[in-house]
Amino acid sequence: MKQKSLIPEAKSEKYFPFYLRLLVPLLVSHYLIVVPQTKSFWQIMQQTNYYVAMLYSTGIAVFIIQSVHLISIYLDHRLPWEENWYKRLLYQCLLGLIFILLLNYLAIRLYFWVFNNDFKASGYMQIEFQIVLWMLLSLNIIYVSWYYIRLHQKQIASREKPDVFIEGNLGNKVFKINSKDIAAIIKKGNVGIIYTQNQRSYTSNDAIQLHMQKLDKAHFIQINRSEIYSRSVITGYERLSNFRCRLQLQYISEVQQEPIVARQRLKYFLNWFEEEELTN
Repeated sequence: MKQKSLIPEAKSEKYFPFYLRLLVPLLVSHYLIVVPQTKSFWQIMQQTNYYVAMLYSTGIAVFIIQSVHLISIYLDHRLPWEENWYKRLLYQCLLGLIFILLLNYLAIRLYFWVFNNDFKASGYMQIEFQIVLWMLLSLNIIYVSWYYIRLHQKQIASREKPDVFIEGNLGNKVFKINSKDIAAIIKKGNVGIIYTQNQRSYTSNDAIQLHMQKLDKAHFIQINRSEIYSRSVITGYERLSNFRCRLQLQYISEVQQEPIVARQRLKYFLNWFEEEELTN
């Protein structure tokens, strides 16, 4: 498996926003509580135990959905589907389904024990547990489907983009360098050095911001005032103090300095790095 980020950062917008992950548990909890009841809706709403059950059930539902969300993002980062799908399927079933079902079962048993209710007589395993099982299966299927939809969209977008060329100098000669071959562009004083993945280097007098305007921002990132790196050479990163991080690189043996992501660019970098995991 290729090396990934040492500390994965979850970008929640990749799947579903947080407000939606709160709204769904509220609706699901209300449904699970009301369905087994024979009383009318207004009678149920007037009972104190409805609100107690609603609070506890909503908390469990939020935990379940949030767990699937975070587990999916973590596995996307550590074990992408396209890299080893059968191993990913095993982990997704173990962590995203069986493990969460077990925690849900234990939490419900605790609820009945605290309020001294008969768990077997409640019929929870015959009704509510089956609903939770199918909802968990559906939620995992939705996350997997959404992953592949986004992956397909990114692959199509990547194929449709024309090649971008950057001018670089080697002595008195000027070359057109395909951006796909560029590993990094580093400004040293008034001169920029363009490093390629085949271990060549060229000089450039253009400003670092001008290079960034030409390059595809989905595959290149400016980490500070003087350094641009291709996603293909970044294998991971190390979190440092003061809200910074140090990149881990490949293909660029000539770079002596440590590539440090500036504090004001850290959040953007983490989101960009996480997004690009899908297409690498």
